Amino acid sequence: MSGKQVDKVEGSHAWIGNQVFEIEPQKRLTSASLRRLVYYAMAAKNPKALADIRKYIESRMEDGEFFSQGQLAGVIKNMSNSKELMNMGRGIYQTGPDFDRKAAVYMEQAPAVLTPQEPAGLLPGQEETDDSSFLKKRRELLRKLETSMEQIVDEVNEVKVSELSDEDFNFIREFRQMDKLIQNFINKYR
Repeated sequence: MSGKQVDKVEGSHAWIGNQVFEIEPQKRLTSASLRRLVYYAMAAKNPKALADIRKYIESRMEDGEFFSQGQLAGVIKNMSNSKELMNMGRGIYQTGPDFDRKAAVYMEQAPAVLTPQEPAGLLPGQEETDDSSFLKKRRELLRKLETSMEQIVDEVNEVKVSELSDEDFNFIREFRQMDKLIQNFINKYR
């Protein structure tokens, strides 16, 4: 199974409709990662259908990674409740009044500056404008770097800051600065 949304998860099995797949539970995206991907999907600030947001997320996933419908619904609901997104009609979302202000939450884990372009590169079905093999390799390398950084950032975010020594706190602070630099690098060469 390539990376995608699943209907139901139980232990090491996932369902899409009536089909059952064996999964690796550790490859489930965190809600924080999903929220970050929704943020990136909406960065162009154009209205988007939920189906397009899902396609965007799936296009950024590695083989075997997955998320559930419930996870995505919860992320969209939370972002709507916090006014980061606005529901423009059945399944259509637009950035809300607090999109940019709330984005600061992601900035410790994401790019300091987002360009108005689609930060994800190509969505499924879009054509490649430059078919150079290095461009494809570069995108693959950047995707792997971004995925690795997201996993590390998720682990760092689980640390209880109140229990850190000054040296450990400085490590976390410098790590977040390094993450911003890496995310800027990724966005520059996408």
